[in-house]
Amino acid sequence: MSYKPANLPVDMRLDATVAEAMAFGYQSASSVFRKIRDGRYESYKDGESRRITWASILKDRERLLKEGPQLAEPPTGARRGRPKKTKAVAP
Repeated sequence: MSYKPANLPVDMRLDATVAEAMAFGYQSASSVFRKIRDGRYESYKDGESRRITWASILKDRERLLKEGPQLAEPPTGARRGRPKKTKAVAP
């Protein structure tokens, strides 16, 4: 007989699957794995599946909320697109 974990409410469980972390943070799988690789999420292997601790997910979310919105700044320098016409000077 194999071990089957109990279905506990999310607030009582200590870990989450990658899919649950994706849904919780509205992010892609590549973003979740990047955060694991960067050390922002603590994770471990449970057989074939990767598990992420809820404490690390919540800690990362709190950090992001404290930083506030991270808006990209508009590009500076050269304008994109076709250059504007210059007026011809009559001799």
